[in-house]
Amino acid sequence: MNNTQRLQYLFQKQLAANATEAEQQELFMLSNDPENEPVLRDLMDASWDDLENSRPQPFQQRPVTRRLWFRISVAAAVLAIAFGTYLWMNDSGKPPASEPVAKVHDVAPGKEGAILTLPDGRQIVLDDMQNGSTIQENGVKLIVQNGQLTYDNNAGTGNTALAWHTMSTPRGRQFQLRLPDGSAVWLNAASTIRYPAAFAGNERKVELTGEAYFEVAPDQQRPFRVLTPKQQIEVMGTHFNVNAYADEPLEQTTLIEGSVKVSGAVSQLSKLLTPDHQASVSDGAITVTKLDTGPVIAWKNGLFCFVNANVPGVMRQLSRWYDIEVQYEGKIPDRVFAGKMQRDLTLNEMLNLLSSLNLNFKLEGSKKLIVKP
Repeated sequence: MNNTQRLQYLFQKQLAANATEAEQQELFMLSNDPENEPVLRDLMDASWDDLENSRPQPFQQRPVTRRLWFRISVAAAVLAIAFGTYLWMNDSGKPPASEPVAKVHDVAPGKEGAILTLPDGRQIVLDDMQNGSTIQENGVKLIVQNGQLTYDNNAGTGNTALAWHTMSTPRGRQFQLRLPDGSAVWLNAASTIRYPAAFAGNERKVELTGEAYFEVAPDQQRPFRVLTPKQQIEVMGTHFNVNAYADEPLEQTTLIEGSVKVSGAVSQLSKLLTPDHQASVSDGAITVTKLDTGPVIAWKNGLFCFVNANVPGVMRQLSRWYDIEVQYEGKIPDRVFAGKMQRDLTLNEMLNLLSSLNLNFKLEGSKKLIVKP
């Protein structure tokens, strides 16, 4: 039996829920081989077709584009379930009986949106603005287009040297920003970035809480600095991600290309990062590790990507994206997850997928999710 035939055999056993622990481990290893990706995709497509043909008619009447995205989500989730089940069963032995998600309401996924706060305290809800809308502020022209706020460098700078703007994404929102120097920023949910309306002097400085991905415009004469509560990041022109949520145990800076220097906000420690490395900052200490950066920036590309993620880590991401409160009933389940899922799933669709990994939930109203043992 060649690798393709073996993969098909193991995949069908996993779907039938009768694969042994050793077979699950073998499936995990074969699925991670890039050469097997076309076969795996065909298997998932065929499994989807079987599942879709067995669904009741009302479900099949969803819009075509929504069905397409959900197809992609389920196909990706098949791998997440296979990987997560293996990792969890390898740790816990055998799964307990699961129960369906108890739901009263559903919650839509997050969307494009942000609030811009101007120097005089005025706030502009960018979600409400039509494509192509402009904002004139102290001689600076701002344009809202396709989920991005852009500063028009050709519209004059006015008296902007000390004029700081603040963009905030509430929970359940994300947005893009083109800074006055041309640098691009993707702002994740529940995040805030503060920056000048025009960069003056010999540096470009912004302040961040939450998470953002940066593609910094090169300028050897003016370094670009990102300040968070626990670190300072200095670059000239590069691509990197910063996770500085207050509820995460560590602040993390991940370098995609170029180079950055990461320094502690209160310590004298600093580390120089090279591509595919991540700096984790906590209590003045900085730890650097090499890693696959794809999962770190998956959120920017419309994906949840879990790599050996525990239940609290997964729930923190869901709470920010779906704008929900997460509570635990009893002991926090000891589970580990790996895999990708689209971020355009509704909350109930997401929970139904996670329930396949033997997690139990109860959704109270539209804002409170109870995680049960």
